[in-house]
Amino acid sequence: MLPDLLREIRQIDIDPYSDCYMIDIIDLRTHLSQDSDQFLTMNDNIIGPLDLNLLLSGGLTFYLAKDLTFKSTVSMDRRWVHSSSFLDPIRTSYGRTQHGTASDTRSDDMRMIYDNILTWNKSFDRHSLEVMAGTSATTSVWEQLSGSRSYFSSTNNNAIPNLNGGNNGGVRGQSYGKSEWSIMSYLARVSYNYDSKYLVTANFRADGSSKLAPGHRWGYFPSFSAAWRISGEKYLRDVQWINDL
Repeated sequence: MLPDLLREIRQIDIDPYSDCYMIDIIDLRTHLSQDSDQFLTMNDNIIGPLDLNLLLSGGLTFYLAKDLTFKSTVSMDRRWVHSSSFLDPIRTSYGRTQHGTASDTRSDDMRMIYDNILTWNKSFDRHSLEVMAGTSATTSVWEQLSGSRSYFSSTNNNAIPNLNGGNNGGVRGQSYGKSEWSIMSYLARVSYNYDSKYLVTANFRADGSSKLAPGHRWGYFPSFSAAWRISGEKYLRDVQWINDL
């Protein structure tokens, strides 16, 4: 639908000195599932933003012994964003006063998660015991590059609709930004179950974040819980109005 719309737009006769003009900087047919209502604006001559996401995950489970397993998983969440705009130096009155402007912004955001869990399960008679220990790490790297220029050539209506077409003496600004952070976690859990009636669980977790100030980056979070499944007692098994309590 969007490529058909572009073909129709190219067939329209547009007054080169009118205040309503659209320029096709990039072939939109190469983009994946973009929202056509937000992709083009007729008055601003904006192309974008192009927003793409890639999600990947995978894992392996190793059976080290009869009751001992080790599971390792890796996940990636990556996002690319690209937006650009071009104001023609001759086809609109505002563009003529500004001598044409162009801008381009690109960013790359990638997050990785690494989980490693070791689990030991043991059951004997009416007893059940589970011991778990592991680590979880998250890393994030974000980068952005942007630039803009003005003073585009209007001779013979041959303005190049990107940053290269701007006059070197009319550079308006370039910028580069980068952000990195990471989180590291250590976790452990011990669970005991007797006859599916009495349950006890102890947890411990330590989390560290590079976003916090040095000397205050780690937090420690112990917890404990206990439960009594009273509906499993012999004197309540024949009570019809209690299903599970």
